[in-house]
Amino acid sequence: MKFPRRTFLRLAAGASVPAVIRHAGAQTYPSRPVRLIVGAVPGSAPDVIARLIAQSLAERLGQSFVVENRSGASGNLATEAVARAVPDGYTRGTAFPGAPSEFGAFIAAETAKWGKVVKFANLKPE
Repeated sequence: MKFPRRTFLRLAAGASVPAVIRHAGAQTYPSRPVRLIVGAVPGSAPDVIARLIAQSLAERLGQSFVVENRSGASGNLATEAVARAVPDGYTRGTAFPGAPSEFGAFIAAETAKWGKVVKFANLKPE
């Protein structure tokens, strides 16, 4: 049986993939310390929560998690630091909503703008 050249090359490439995959080993994560960037001042509620999360992850995964505070610009500095980090999974960011009073005002304003959508979704802002 004759195969066209392209068919033969596809079959040969497909047959070699399992051999390559068999030799590729998964790396353990994390193999070095992980940075957890918080957009709040040290000692604030988001900082305390991030430190508790970091401690729990460090105990479970056996690697240190470093909490780094980047306060300012309503969390934009922390978000920028996370966005500019090397995308290797060793820099993580946290996101915490604002004060409850600010959140309530936000929901009220959005309800006024998107009232029909909110009523359709059966959401009840307080």
